Formats: sequence, structure tokens, C-alpha cells
Amino acid sequence: MVKNTIGIVILNYLAYQDTLECIESIFTQGYKNFEIVVVENASPNESLRVLKETYHNVEKVNIISTSENIGFAKGNNLGIKYLKDRGVYNILVINGDTILTQKNYLEKLMTIDFPAEVAIVGTEIIGRDGINQNICKLSDRDLISIQVKEKYFKKVKLFTQLGIYPFIRYIVRLLKAKRVVRDSSNYKTQVLDSRVNMLHGSALFFRENYLKEYLGFYPDTFLYEEEELLAYICQKLDFRQMYVDELSIYHKEDSSSDMVSGSNKRKESLFKLKYQLINIDILKEAIQMSSSQMREKMRDRG
Repeated sequence: MVKNTIGIVILNYLAYQDTLECIESIFTQGYKNFEIVVVENASPNESLRVLKETYHNVEKVNIISTSENIGFAKGNNLGIKYLKDRGVYNILVINGDTILTQKNYLEKLMTIDFPAEVAIVGTEIIGRDGINQNICKLSDRDLISIQVKEKYFKKVKLFTQLGIYPFIRYIVRLLKAKRVVRDSSNYKTQVLDSRVNMLHGSALFFRENYLKEYLGFYPDTFLYEEEELLAYICQKLDFRQMYVDELSIYHKEDSSSDMVSGSNKRKESLFKLKYQLINIDILKEAIQMSSSQMREKMRDRG
């Protein structure tokens, strides 16, 4: 193992300008013992060329690419594997549209004495509206709640296809706001109950005690529901997630999906609903798994 090195995975799709800004913010950190891997996820633009040209022979930045878009979970898992193969097991996975504004962010992640059962750590995540996006409620707590969610998504898809979009977008915004625990800015450092709460997926620190044996993300999704599945994993494998209030990162939010859908908000909504509906069966499967089944599912076989 590369001692005291923190790995950083950034998945890039289309929005390479954000990724460049994110990387530059990492280089302003006081803690210099880091290794970055950017997974360029087959963007149909100049992302790969720009990233390779910008970081050609730049120490600490590695650019790898996929031959096709493999989605969020598999893309980030590929970056995690790249670092693990090089002996790095403490890994921060961040969105390309995040900025490390706190100069001791990496240092704190590597020096805080976390409880032994904590596998995944989240911090304050400040969005464009200035509101902290952590901690999030786990709404999909059982099979019944997942089935209710499935019915809701099907109705939203139908209404969107019928063109009743402004009303639907208003409802979706309300539901998204409710996903974040109210008064989250007042939440203090705590170990989470993964049956109730979960961490926001734009900045997650995976610890060695988890990555030594397991993959990072549940590998079957393409887009969305990654946070819910991490909560299920922690439930089944007796790990815990932890929120740390003294650390903060800035999140510009949704750059890739904005670029995919452009100004066509109806198309954007249908794009998201497609994968949210696909994920329903994945959520059903995961929540019904036994601990041994989840262990086999997530085991890193190299």
C-alpha cells in the first residue's frame, strides 16, 4: 500500500472545463500526497484530447478512458480499481463539477480518527444556492416504498410525454428539496443510521477498511440511485457512513446532464426518468439481498 496517499477519482463526461477547474483546486490543497485519476467516459467532444494535452507529463494526474459510456457507477469503479492496483486504498470520489475550496480538506480526511466501522465519509456540500446538500433522507427504506416510487416515476413520465411539464417540474423540485434533511446546515459530525439517512454522491470518501475487500459503488446502475445503494450495502455488510461537519466542498451541480439535454427541459426530464425507472428493479434486488449475497455481489475479485 502507498502509505498516506489519498486517491482522487473524477469521472468526466462532456464537461471537461469543470474537470479542469476541479483538478486545479486540488493542486491548491496543503496536503500534497495525492494521486488523481480522471476517467474520461467516452465523451463525444474534445474532452479526452484536452485532458491529455493539459496533463501530459503532469505528475499526480492520470487520464484513462473508456471505449463507450459505461455510466457513473462503473466509471468511478474503474478509477477506484486503477488506484487500488497502485496500492492506494483511501479514495475520494468527487464529481467534476466540484471545487475544493477548503485548503485542508484532503489533510483532514487523511488524519481524522474515524470509527473502525465507518466505510464511507461525506462532508458539507454547498450547492449553487448556498445550501448544504448533506445529509439526505433514505426514502427507499423497504420494498413497498420502492414500489410507490416506481408508480410515481411512471406517472411523471406519462405527464411529461403529454407535455404537462411546468407542473411536473415544480413537483420534482419540491421532492428534491425534501430529499435533504431539513436544517442540514445545523447537523454536526455523526455516524449515520443507514436505514434512515444517506450521503450525497458528489463527494464520497471511501476508506481502506471497505475498499480492501469490496468494489466502490454497486456496479449495476448506469445513472442515479448510487447513494441509496451505498446505504443498502452498509446495512447488509455492517458498515457505517459518517458525516463530518468541519469539512466543506462546493458543488456547481448537474453539468453533464445539462450538456446532454441542452435547453430542452422536457428532454432532460425524460432522460433522467429513463434511468430512474430502470433502476427500480436494481433497488428491489438489492434491498432483498441477504448479507452473504451482498458480500458476493460487492466483493472485489481483482
